[in-house]
Amino acid sequence: MYKVLINFLCLLLILGCQKEEIAEQAPNNNFPIINNENGVIWQMPIKSDLSYSRSINPILLEDGIIVSERRGGENEIIKKFDLDSGSLIWNWNEYINTLPGQNMGLDGTVIIYDNIIVGSSYQDHYGINTATGGSEWSTLVDHRDERISSFKESYFHTMSYGRNAKSDSSSIRICNLLDGDCREVFRTLKKNNFETHITGIAIFENVVNDTLIIFQNRQIVLNPYEIKVDLHCYNITQKRMEWEHLEVDQWGNSNIRAPLIDGDYCYFVGLGSAYCFNIHTGEKVWQYDHNVAWQLSNFLIHDNNFIIKDDQSNLLAINKTTGQLSWKNDDASGCCVTMRLYGDRLYYGNSGLFIVDARNGKMLHRDLQSPNKEEYPGAEFKNTVAVDLEQKIMYATDGYFVMAMELPE
Repeated sequence: MYKVLINFLCLLLILGCQKEEIAEQAPNNNFPIINNENGVIWQMPIKSDLSYSRSINPILLEDGIIVSERRGGENEIIKKFDLDSGSLIWNWNEYINTLPGQNMGLDGTVIIYDNIIVGSSYQDHYGINTATGGSEWSTLVDHRDERISSFKESYFHTMSYGRNAKSDSSSIRICNLLDGDCREVFRTLKKNNFETHITGIAIFENVVNDTLIIFQNRQIVLNPYEIKVDLHCYNITQKRMEWEHLEVDQWGNSNIRAPLIDGDYCYFVGLGSAYCFNIHTGEKVWQYDHNVAWQLSNFLIHDNNFIIKDDQSNLLAINKTTGQLSWKNDDASGCCVTMRLYGDRLYYGNSGLFIVDARNGKMLHRDLQSPNKEEYPGAEFKNTVAVDLEQKIMYATDGYFVMAMELPE
């Protein structure tokens, strides 16, 4: 009963973290393309009518910045802008699925291979040429598609058969990055009324060059509500399970992200605990109990630390070798962020932009606001940013504009 109550409270927290999409129309005036005030090098409207639009996290290429135009009920349009001038280079909107409201799912793992960026619209996959904006290939998946990961010349994706949380089976497929051709490599079935739901995948090769995958299977009974999570390591080459931890998390739930592999170790995040496992043996190296949910934000490695943000205001660094707390910032903004690491700094958006020293957790810049906030009240840095350390430029979106800005000191 206590576990059910904990999961119910976490669900309420997640729903509370979600903000309604802003419906306001921005002033329809001639906003300058070039504006050197407030550190802005250039900016361009995301939508031509200057109305509000959500976007993916900016993706920095050598010759451009990729963002998107996304509004509820409309197909997401992928856009590439020139790094120097901000001029629009191309739009992409070539969905093969005719249902409205398609989006490319590029907020998660970004896969770019041989000038092809790979995206998943939940039912379709696409390979887009980053130079021309044309579709190199597209494939209809035909079932609910979840998350993708890449390894060498292949990418992996998960599929759940059924609607919403219900699924009689869940599978993993491996696909060619150059043409989108896929084949199934693993499937798990519904068992004892628990719907099965495989999420993100981590991939590695062992000493004999076998390809192995580590993944979580989140299993749910809807009525009465119950959830449990298993962690598996499967050898694709040998077609066998190498190790597994059934009901791995003491609270019975998990972060939605893929496990993170660093050297010989795998880092997995449960509901309120983080774990380190040896990828070859499955041996648990350490467990860190935080007792506050961290289901939505991403996690990463910096030097000798495993860094994670919980669904409240805490940002933590855990020694990746010992599992001991290295530092903690308990005033690091609210729920649900995507962090990016550039040099020794963490960047993430949560209405304003936050920049943290990854070496000690010190907040360097808190809640930096969009330079357009006064004229466009809905302008917010909800996403993370892309950073060019050499040029000392960061690229951001604020709901109305994509912009290049001087990197804060």
